Amino acid sequence: MMEGGADHAMAVLQTLKADTANYNLNENDMNNLGYAFLADKQQTQGLETLKINCLLFPQSDNVYNSYGEALAGAGKKCDAIAMYRKSLVINPKNEDSKKALQALLK
Repeated sequence: MMEGGADHAMAVLQTLKADTANYNLNENDMNNLGYAFLADKQQTQGLETLKINCLLFPQSDNVYNSYGEALAGAGKKCDAIAMYRKSLVINPKNEDSKKALQALLK
């Protein structure tokens, strides 16, 4: 992603995800990488990593929750609300998403 951009990173990660015999790509590692970028003040890379994680693992409420959190932290309230809502569509019992969404809607 740092050299080829987000689209290139997505293409490479899709290929690696499909190659389960040689590579293990999981949502938690991607989340951790996104948060590491954010902690290192690399907001663009952090947001892109978490966005890609949503594309790689679209059935996970957790990835949308994490992306929502990062978007909220970046001041992108409307986008964060959309991600929290996606998280809750997948898992209506996600308490973190419920609380965060309620806070943003106040």
